[in-house]
Amino acid sequence: MAQLSKGSVVAGRYVIDSNGCIAQGNYAQVYRAKDPEAGGDGLVAIKVEVLPSKEARPLLRSEADVLRFLQGLPGIPKFIDLGESDDAGCFMVLELLGEDLGAALSRVPRFSPAATAFLGMQMLETVRSIHERGLLHRDIKPNNFLLGRHQGTHLNVSIVDFGLVRRHLEQDGRPRPKRQGCDFRGTTRYASAAVHSREDQGRVDDLWSLLYALLEMCVGSLPWSFYKSRANMLPEAKKEAKIRVLEEKRKLLQEARVSQRKPSQYMRQVPVPLALFMRVLGDLSYADRPPYESLMELLCRMGDEDERHDAAEEELYPGQTFDHAESSESPHRQLAKQPEEVEYQDEEEEEEEDYEDEHEDDERHDEAPKEHEVAEEEEEEELQQEEEQVVDDEVEAEAEVDDEVEA
Repeated sequence: MAQLSKGSVVAGRYVIDSNGCIAQGNYAQVYRAKDPEAGGDGLVAIKVEVLPSKEARPLLRSEADVLRFLQGLPGIPKFIDLGESDDAGCFMVLELLGEDLGAALSRVPRFSPAATAFLGMQMLETVRSIHERGLLHRDIKPNNFLLGRHQGTHLNVSIVDFGLVRRHLEQDGRPRPKRQGCDFRGTTRYASAAVHSREDQGRVDDLWSLLYALLEMCVGSLPWSFYKSRANMLPEAKKEAKIRVLEEKRKLLQEARVSQRKPSQYMRQVPVPLALFMRVLGDLSYADRPPYESLMELLCRMGDEDERHDAAEEELYPGQTFDHAESSESPHRQLAKQPEEVEYQDEEEEEEEDYEDEHEDDERHDEAPKEHEVAEEEEEEELQQEEEQVVDDEVEAEAEVDDEVEA
């Protein structure tokens, strides 16, 4: 489908306000638009479905079901509308947010530990909230987190792209039975070792992806940054490269476990809390409930509250201030306009071909939950609480060892 032009009207209501799309992938294009029925400046984001082939399965309606189900949780964009029009086809309207963290990393190659913690704590809380509603995201990466402003001033992070979401918990709160021989779902750079091995994904796999994103943000690279998938890459070369990526991920976990005694060159750049974060994940399996509270506490150690906030503001937007009272336009919108009129192409978008390998079907949205099918949150079981306490004790013990080593 050709791109919508500025001034085009979708469904007789939404007026395209950007010159071309502001983001795009294999399955959708995103535009900035004006909604005359909205308050304030009326700016919204409109996501238009673009199917790569006639055989491809439409996904946007299922994604909208997920988004509506998650409304009100931290880090979830506000859902506005879903519909179809002759010119745009199926479309979804959301609140307008700013640039994604992948784009931010292209201009801020490396964040300080404090800034990483500020963003990472919000990302972790969002992932936790999704998990507690019984779902897995299955494509956690910097490009799927967008920056915005809460109530005009507070910098926050929101998650997007729910095309790979899958239900993980049954209505009684127990994990679904583990499947064997699963297709690859995710992005090679951030997928867990279990995903590479075609194992079924659990909550821990989302957290591995989050950890890799935090390492990239804080260190500036990943040990497997050499991997770049290309459309003209021969299947055998691609397979060999992915094997090397898997080997590097397994090696990194081993390095984290011995980093106190003999840190590798890469681990010397990793803050101790992130190394401990990695060790905790290394002890979790498919059905385990991750100790989110302990992981959050580890991130808290990377700077006090004011230090984390100030570092993120200064490193992301140096010299800028956002005074809502002095601006006629919401700082949230100012932030959203920073990549002004730039047709942004996710540099990792080539990873989407992972969904279309000859051994993988193109059904990206595996069992997307409908609103009436998704169970409400279940109370945590005593057994899960006991397991969490055990991990808490282990983390505290490891932290004490770290303190002794540093001393």
